[in-house]
Amino acid sequence: MELPQQQLRELTLQLLFGLHFVEEAEESKEQLSLVMAEHHVPRSAARLALLRARGVALVKEELDEMIAAHSSSYDLERIPLVERSILRLALYEMLRDEAVPPKVAIAEAVRLSRKYASKEAGGFINAVLDSVYVQHRNENPARASAS
Repeated sequence: MELPQQQLRELTLQLLFGLHFVEEAEESKEQLSLVMAEHHVPRSAARLALLRARGVALVKEELDEMIAAHSSSYDLERIPLVERSILRLALYEMLRDEAVPPKVAIAEAVRLSRKYASKEAGGFINAVLDSVYVQHRNENPARASAS
């Protein structure tokens, strides 16, 4: 059973958020079981979400540098963890996942912020991601024109 992209993205976000609180050795089996039970998804979907979350976590420092550079009015540590997680996932999709058009990644990040973060988070997340998108479009016109 293949999950809709929105549901897979939400699972990925939840796992990415959870990675902040667990040791890597503990994560896999327990997180897969929890995701499968809570969201009634097959093991293959939970594994895919976990792989994506790990992919984001592997480049977290690079993504955080981008967030810090494009949110100059906020210190990175002042951005709530859920919003940082949404930003990291969206940036990963925008810059590393060619199957996701950048504008879709931005729109989905705003949607996730409405569901999981504060009311004001959507505007902030949109502004940061749009700033990255504009810079990236200017530096990589071929990728931007595909969106």
